[in-house]
Amino acid sequence: MAIAFVLLALTTYGSEARSSFVQEHGRRVSGRVQSFDSQPICDPSPQGGTCYPSTRMAIRLSVPVGGVRVVHTSEARSLHLGSGRHVQVLLDPADPSYAELAGQPRTSGGIWIVAALLAAASIALVLIDGRSVLRRTARRRRHPTRFRQEPT
Repeated sequence: MAIAFVLLALTTYGSEARSSFVQEHGRRVSGRVQSFDSQPICDPSPQGGTCYPSTRMAIRLSVPVGGVRVVHTSEARSLHLGSGRHVQVLLDPADPSYAELAGQPRTSGGIWIVAALLAAASIALVLIDGRSVLRRTARRRRHPTRFRQEPT
């Protein structure tokens, strides 16, 4: 379980770090929304999932960048953009196929912090439990007759 929390923390932190980098250092390019699809993303759960607005867009760049002419982006916010609208996008200088709308960084709301704390707590529990098992094993080695079962 700790491994899952560590992976979740690293993934969400990496996504936020990349988004922050692109928002600060990305190449600003104008483009036109080629297609726009807004559908909610729902979290399936037995208690009734929560739905969040999600928008997927294909944006045709006004000038090709690094051989890339069309970029795809998905935004967690519900945007009122339709096909044909002009937008400003920021492209990752190292990977022009990664784009974000200018001024709208991707954030996870601190999920990576919660995941990191849960990972640390899980690892601490494993270490505490492992330490108690080692103490019991050492005690049995020092006093083998006390723990030996007598035949009935």
